[in-house]
Amino acid sequence: VNGKNELKRLSEIFGKSGLERYFRFKQECLKGAVAKIESLNPLAVLTRGYAVALKDGKAVTKSSQLQTGDVVDIRLSEGSATAKIQESAK
Repeated sequence: VNGKNELKRLSEIFGKSGLERYFRFKQECLKGAVAKIESLNPLAVLTRGYAVALKDGKAVTKSSQLQTGDVVDIRLSEGSATAKIQESAK
């Protein structure tokens, strides 16, 4: 019921065409916010060609976290792989 009252109030303030413009504006704002959120989604980053290496379930962010012989899981946009570290450059 509150939504109907608010819609009626906005309609009285803006008129029908003004109300339509108001909702189009709000819709564009919402689309922009959704696009921004989607661009920050870690899975979206993977679709751009990046991968995440995991050691013991935690993201590897530095080569110093790895030693020769370590096994890491690699998360891709579609699926995953396992790799054994042969060399790690500091």
